[in-house]
Amino acid sequence: MTNKINSVLAEVLGKIVPEKEEIFEIERKLKEFLSDFRKKIKKKKIDAEVFVGGSFAKNTIIKKEYYDIDVFLRFDKKYANKDISGITKKILSRTKKVQEIHGSRNYFRVKISQSFFIEIVPVLKISNPKEAENITDLSYFHVKYVNKKTKNKKIFDEIRLAKAFCHANNVYGAESYISGFSGYGLELLIYHYKTFINFIRNMEKIKENEKLVIDIERHYKNKKDILLDINSAKLLSPIIFVDPTYKHRNALSALSAETFGRFKEACKEFLKNPSVKAFEIKKINLEGIKQKAKKNKNELIILKAATDKQE
Repeated sequence: MTNKINSVLAEVLGKIVPEKEEIFEIERKLKEFLSDFRKKIKKKKIDAEVFVGGSFAKNTIIKKEYYDIDVFLRFDKKYANKDISGITKKILSRTKKVQEIHGSRNYFRVKISQSFFIEIVPVLKISNPKEAENITDLSYFHVKYVNKKTKNKKIFDEIRLAKAFCHANNVYGAESYISGFSGYGLELLIYHYKTFINFIRNMEKIKENEKLVIDIERHYKNKKDILLDINSAKLLSPIIFVDPTYKHRNALSALSAETFGRFKEACKEFLKNPSVKAFEIKKINLEGIKQKAKKNKNELIILKAATDKQE
């Protein structure tokens, strides 16, 4: 079974690691955009610096139909009580194809091409995580930590496997409609468990209603101290992973029991029957459904929903 798993993972890596040409093209377009963006910041005399974050900065990006690169605009502390999303919007006012995304702090999506987007996220430049006003303010510390701890190609590949597996099984993303694993959370879990297989084997063993607590930097003496110190609203997830960069935060607080349950089933199925398909997004075959309905003389109803608000 081990040989089969290794064979499957090797095949998957061949499919999910972006081609060098793709990375080169992303770097070229990103450099071009950032050059223009920095000029606009300087022209408006705004005290802010730019840094690239997310999977691209941490070398854990996986091959997808389209790429979105996180670019953080770090505003000086003097902007702490100001609308930095509004200021960012003004900087981008003459930039084409910009979409404002609403959230706890609005950010902006710039369409560079059909398959490449850049997300501009305004954050405060803080020296200590305790000063964070928004979760995105911690992004700089997350990138620094992961880059410091993950140095070799082997760990990058293991992280890519985890991201591709979670993405294919609809459990990747901290958004409320997914309630899954964030990219940062997965990076921490793979760093902790060393390999993708070791990770899913440990996840599959977790019993229902059991709460796994992980503190890799040993910020606390014991599990009891962790549960007492971290905000109770952040302790509802099946896994409590103490953020190495800020001990009062659970890096997996977005993960719901329902999503985790589906993830464990996917882990169990893969370990039982290793297949490349476990890493492939299941697309709905509408034509097949139509044919099946016709064959079985069923009534088929197709509903389309649209909104003039943010999706």
